[in-house]
Amino acid sequence: MSMSPVGPEFEGELRSLLAGGQKIEAIRRYRERTGVGLAEAKDAVEALEGGGSPGYTPTSRSGTCGCVGCLLLVLLLAGGIALVYFGTRQSGTEIRVRLSGTPGVKVEGTYTSDGEKQDFRGTLPAEFEVKASRLAYTIRKTEEAGEIKGELFVDGKLEGSSTTPAPYGGVTGEIRLGNGLFGGRSMMLSTVSA
Repeated sequence: MSMSPVGPEFEGELRSLLAGGQKIEAIRRYRERTGVGLAEAKDAVEALEGGGSPGYTPTSRSGTCGCVGCLLLVLLLAGGIALVYFGTRQSGTEIRVRLSGTPGVKVEGTYTSDGEKQDFRGTLPAEFEVKASRLAYTIRKTEEAGEIKGELFVDGKLEGSSTTPAPYGGVTGEIRLGNGLFGGRSMMLSTVSA
């Protein structure tokens, strides 16, 4: 929005040009005098032509507003792309739990992957894998002797482990991979005893 007063003498000059049918010349002179863009000069001269003042036009357009509008549009578009990318990226992440320790020891427990609970039974060494954004598990030895170790991998990278030789002991863990633009992750690994 322009607030550049043109003064009574210049306003009179513009009115004379308009009265003589020289609207384009009036717009050119207004631009030279005030330094505004073509659209804003045209709006100001038309306001003068309609009996108003050329110093302030409520419908004036500024090049700065156009740039700001374009910048906002680019930022919104970039934000939308980022939201789609980061918001969906973690939903199918490969999470694997590798169970090792004393070979031949029988283990059982449960794991919950994105809200779906599954029973697990096996003999060490064993493992299970899911594609999820959230996993919680507790696996215990079904016998007194031996050791159990649980290792948690995300996209093939070891994130942490826990080990216990406790009778009927086990390993437990939970990982949450963030969704959305400011996702992040949280993880907890521990051991359980009988």
